Amino acid sequence: MRKPSLALAAVAWLILAPAAARGATAQEVEAALEDELEEIGDAGTELIEAGLADSVSDLSQAVQNLDDALAIQAGLVADLADPSTQAALGDAFSGVSKGVGSLGKGLVKARASAEALELAGDTSPKAISKLAKGLAKTQATGARALDALQPATGQPFIIVERGKTGGFLAPWQAVTLELLPNPFYQPPCAEAASLAVTNPGSGGTVLVAESNLMPLPGQPFVMFAGSDGGGARLSVTACGVTRERIVQNYGSITNGPLTSLSDGSYAGTFSGSASGTVLEDGEPFQMGVSGEVLATVSNGLVAISAPGAGTGRVWEGGAIRGGGAADFGIPVFFVLRGSFKGDTASGGWQAPFRSPDVVGSASGSWSVTRQ
Repeated sequence: MRKPSLALAAVAWLILAPAAARGATAQEVEAALEDELEEIGDAGTELIEAGLADSVSDLSQAVQNLDDALAIQAGLVADLADPSTQAALGDAFSGVSKGVGSLGKGLVKARASAEALELAGDTSPKAISKLAKGLAKTQATGARALDALQPATGQPFIIVERGKTGGFLAPWQAVTLELLPNPFYQPPCAEAASLAVTNPGSGGTVLVAESNLMPLPGQPFVMFAGSDGGGARLSVTACGVTRERIVQNYGSITNGPLTSLSDGSYAGTFSGSASGTVLEDGEPFQMGVSGEVLATVSNGLVAISAPGAGTGRVWEGGAIRGGGAADFGIPVFFVLRGSFKGDTASGGWQAPFRSPDVVGSASGSWSVTRQ
């Protein structure tokens, strides 16, 4: 098993790299940052796979990805030490430099933790989830560095998260994203973006692909993790540019095994309210919503037949999460969470929506009883 020296990697980044300054354009700094975040994202995917499959080899690959990220980090530090790079970044330099510095410290710590788990052969859910949370913070730090860099790059938009997940989501967890337009890009990018989700080739839904989501730059939009663990890639295209982000799903790592104690057929109702904006005139609207809920549970797997169609999971302890698609005159994707107690289950739901005419969100509560 490979045992590279973490001390040497840290020295290369913290001390030796500035002496090798070589200068770079804003676009080159951006490309390096994106490559580094790609390696961190790949490390996150391998980490989740290690926990799901109890695989030390996946953990070893995660360590290798973090080694590769550290090598890119060393080059970034070298570039940022060069006066020509500082001049190229202009007012963005201070924020980028601070972000890259914080990114490097988090990366060194994450790599040390990953190697410790690798050497111990520890792929337990507790250890994996703890490291994943640290890696999520590191990934979020790198994303903020990209935010600070945007004015100097000339790119029309970047993808930012309006939250603190760092790209690591529990099954059916929502994440709010936004295409942040570059104020210096002319003419401003005002084109509705197209989204594409690439889930693992082995199958499974890590991130839900919603065909009706076409967000405009500057307008937050919500996406949801699916039911399966692993890594997925989100691609966003607008104004002739495609940007990508890797998203990880913890899967069963943070929830434990499924339970069959709640197996059966269920019926009940949902209710709540929907609010949003009419796009043509900007007028707000609000209305009540309600309907029927029908579902069956078999070996902890949930099949939802109303409203719309969807799937979910019931874990030990009775926690349930799920989601699906429905059509209320507007196609929507909904998620629900809650818990089972005896022959009943209840909880909350949410459903953002967008059409050529309106944009908004709905939320409320649901309850069902075993039939």
